Amino acid sequence: MANVNKIIGSLATAINKVSGSAISGLSKIIGATISLWSNTKSLSHGVVNGTDAVYAASTASDFQLIQTDAWSVSFWIKVGWTSSFNNTIHFIASNGPAGVQDNMWRIRYNETNNRLYIGWRSASNERSNNFWYFHRTGAGEAALQTGLGTTYWSSGNTGYVNANGFTLITLTKGTTITATAANVTTYWNGQNIGDAFYVNGSNNGTPAMDAAVARNFAIGNNSWTYAGQGGNGVASLYDEVALWDKELSSAEVLEIWGGAGVLGETTGAPTNLQTSSMAANLIGYWRFETDGTVSTVGSATLTLDGSSTTVTTPA
Repeated sequence: MANVNKIIGSLATAINKVSGSAISGLSKIIGATISLWSNTKSLSHGVVNGTDAVYAASTASDFQLIQTDAWSVSFWIKVGWTSSFNNTIHFIASNGPAGVQDNMWRIRYNETNNRLYIGWRSASNERSNNFWYFHRTGAGEAALQTGLGTTYWSSGNTGYVNANGFTLITLTKGTTITATAANVTTYWNGQNIGDAFYVNGSNNGTPAMDAAVARNFAIGNNSWTYAGQGGNGVASLYDEVALWDKELSSAEVLEIWGGAGVLGETTGAPTNLQTSSMAANLIGYWRFETDGTVSTVGSATLTLDGSSTTVTTPA
């Protein structure tokens, strides 16, 4: 059934109800499961530093992004760390096999200073790095746009989430070499928090990444030692992790969110991004619908170490 995309000429993803029951709640139609549509699983990332890892080693060329490429990352997360975490969570990271300075890019949250970072660097450590400061309280800035207020992001202060307690995080990048406010944008659910961008991040030289170097790719860990969340709190949940080879527009981000785009709304929910208007630009996509390791788009198969596993807790 997972391969059937039409029922009597209508897209299956557009059909919300069959005989008055939501299709996401149906487990079978004529004896065939519909797990691909029902979004029944997410990834539970372990909490023991260095032993719980989720990664794909030496991925295919599709993932070998460089500083002049436009790209975007989107993922749903239900946070598990507490307010006493005082460490860094790598949400998405990628680098070559030689370590942190080998053609690396990453997205991470530092709970100590309440900042969301984006950065990339080349093998000789030329780098561009910048962040959004979640305490910024002005109009259109992070404290308001995220619903976090002036309290740090944690399982006790989730900010605006959907009905299942998940937040959609999307970061987009243009073709400029450095991480400037005009080149990178972050969205919380459907809201742009770009006005909170800090324009004086850590920059050193001009990055010159090598597109020929195969990359590791990690979810919830750094991608060079696979260290994770440091053992504080409970496991965080990830769902619908996607990598795009374009700078997504605000309208496209809103399409991923699936809500109306009103500040604080809870109506957002994942849909199958393979049927989205920007499906042609998907280069990596994990729905965690089967064993949690197979990439629905792209060739990178994840390894789940330690207590990291798939669970029936969908976004």
